Amino acid sequence: MIEDQNPTSLDQGKDSQIQHRTIRFEVIDTGIGISPQQLETIFQPFEQTGDSKYRAAGTGLGLAISRQLVEFMGSQLNVKSELIKGSMFWFDVALPVVKVTEAKRNIAGLVMGYHGKRRKLLVVDDNKENRLVLLNMLEPLGFEVVTAENGQQGLDVAIAIRPDLILTDLFMPVKTAFTMVPEMREIPDLKNVPIIALSARTFEIVQKQSQMLGCEGFLPKPIDQDRLLGLLEQLLQLQWVDD
Repeated sequence: MIEDQNPTSLDQGKDSQIQHRTIRFEVIDTGIGISPQQLETIFQPFEQTGDSKYRAAGTGLGLAISRQLVEFMGSQLNVKSELIKGSMFWFDVALPVVKVTEAKRNIAGLVMGYHGKRRKLLVVDDNKENRLVLLNMLEPLGFEVVTAENGQQGLDVAIAIRPDLILTDLFMPVKTAFTMVPEMREIPDLKNVPIIALSARTFEIVQKQSQMLGCEGFLPKPIDQDRLLGLLEQLLQLQWVDD
């Protein structure tokens, strides 16, 4: 069920905004219901409700884990129940609005390269396949692409090579981007280097966190090449060489 609320906007650079809409997810059953006393403890780990003869086999962790996942998305898991009649669980979450009818500028199919000096890009991601995807997208266009597999290595490489732009995953072992980026901003040679955050976690709160972190752009995974090239064009002030 989609609630009729005004869409919210999240700035992503000077010329674009991401619109969000609140979506409600509901699960309803017509079981035996939950008593008011049990509602107070239902989200606690290992807690199971109702008469034992009606319980399915389980650990009592399902609702506790579900609540944690919903809270990670920046929402809250709610419940209302009536004995004999059943229960309803729900949560609301803001998701990006996709304009499927909007004409899209197809940059990737036309671009052969760019004018001017060769630009050096640093890709920081703990997943080898993700690094290779970006490498294969960018090297054929003339970019020099250097990779790192965690935040600490990314920081060390950035200090050594002084890249023109950094693309980084947000959640990595050893050191996340939430630690790496602020440390980069304390280094004179890196404090003005544009940074694009990458993540498969596209929730509004994650995008806001990357913006507050000081990243100039955000791209959801899997990476859309047109959106990537659009951000590179904007942040590096590139002029593409078309086919």
